[in-house]
Amino acid sequence: MPLLNVRQYGPDDAPPVLALHGITGWGGRFRRLAEEALPDRRVLAVDLRGHGESLWAPPFSVPQHVDDLLDTLDQLGEERVPIVGHSFGGLLACELAVRAPGRVERLALLDPAMQLDAVDALGAAEEACVVNRFPTLEALQEARAGTRRPAAAAAARADAAEHHLVLEDGSYRLRFCPQAEVVGWTEMARPAPSPACPILVVTAGQADYVTDPVRHALRAGAGKGGFSEVVLDCDHMVFWDAFDETAAAVRGFLAS
Repeated sequence: MPLLNVRQYGPDDAPPVLALHGITGWGGRFRRLAEEALPDRRVLAVDLRGHGESLWAPPFSVPQHVDDLLDTLDQLGEERVPIVGHSFGGLLACELAVRAPGRVERLALLDPAMQLDAVDALGAAEEACVVNRFPTLEALQEARAGTRRPAAAAAARADAAEHHLVLEDGSYRLRFCPQAEVVGWTEMARPAPSPACPILVVTAGQADYVTDPVRHALRAGAGKGGFSEVVLDCDHMVFWDAFDETAAAVRGFLAS
């Protein structure tokens, strides 16, 4: 069995794509992207350590996550893959490509989170120390939907319906290890890596994760392989907020 829990979407004999979610997420968030945008690919969507159905055991550092991903690729028999990474998953995709450049074909980064302001990262980590619990699943779903756009709100509700835990007191929360979220926020203050491969960045124009220093680092690494960016008028969850545009950008990049 692979070290990390892996959900496969697409034909068994199709070319692989590794998909990496952000903190508090899970691999199932890539189902729609896989089924509607990449039906001719075999999308391998992992649950990162401390998330979903993978092991919940420290350390939750970037180097450990990269070790987990390389070990999982080995156990799956995948020598070289393109990677789609969202948020923290984008940082991990880049770090994996720097550590093992021969294992990564190209990177599609969906509003990647890296080189965050240290004060902001610390504040987010401190907020993550408080675990939000909800009395019912419906309350959790509505909290996740929040003030998102209608399509994104529907996606958030559906996501919470699958990606949740029922605690001993009968309350509900998302299915991830809170300590993994705390560490994840601090790790996103790392300097942006510079992978030497083709890179697409799908940037959420209403968020502030992709900054000019991040662009500079990614562009410097991509070099002759090419760096491209698509800026969408949406928030951080680009594959919820602007699915069609995100799907088109990723599909075109992986086919190029």
